[in-house]
Amino acid sequence: MPTASVGTWRAALLTAALLIGGDVAIRCVGAQEKEAPVITAREFRVVDKAGVVRATFGARDDGTPALRLLDKTGKQRAALSVTEGGTAALVLYDGAEKLRGQFLALRDGSGGISMHDAAGKARVVLNVRPDGTPNLALQDAGGQRAIKLNVQEDGTTQISLGDREGKGAVGLAVLPDGKAGLTIRDPSGQTVHSAP
Repeated sequence: MPTASVGTWRAALLTAALLIGGDVAIRCVGAQEKEAPVITAREFRVVDKAGVVRATFGARDDGTPALRLLDKTGKQRAALSVTEGGTAALVLYDGAEKLRGQFLALRDGSGGISMHDAAGKARVVLNVRPDGTPNLALQDAGGQRAIKLNVQEDGTTQISLGDREGKGAVGLAVLPDGKAGLTIRDPSGQTVHSAP
């Protein structure tokens, strides 16, 4: 076979291969544009310019999802998760990774917000019950409700001031019909005054 003929055949085969390969590539790209890609992983990590992990999104060992945000030193500052029981939680931490705040939404429709002191103890707690009624408590370092505001399902509004032992208190309530009541308890929890 003459040399020119072999070169022509090689050129023709190369051209055919390029055309077929190009066609396959175009079809693959077209197929990818029609279907959104799916990426499957146990965890994704976002790093900053220095390579420090600043966020993670993944499944915990129990299978529940969690998103964590970290500061530039790698300490967790916020976490968003859903528990096995269906509670959605946003948790906030200070620079020492101590709990400072939480926002919870439970499956039954109730929810709550809490703010914590440097020791991690809840000091301000706001709850909304499944029936929609709210409750606000300002607590001392021991966890006792020093001030509590409460609205009941029937519309009764209550305010109470308590001592460190949770016994001595002053309570004021306004009933749905507008009647008000006052109760004062001594440190042993015994009522010393009630009106009307």
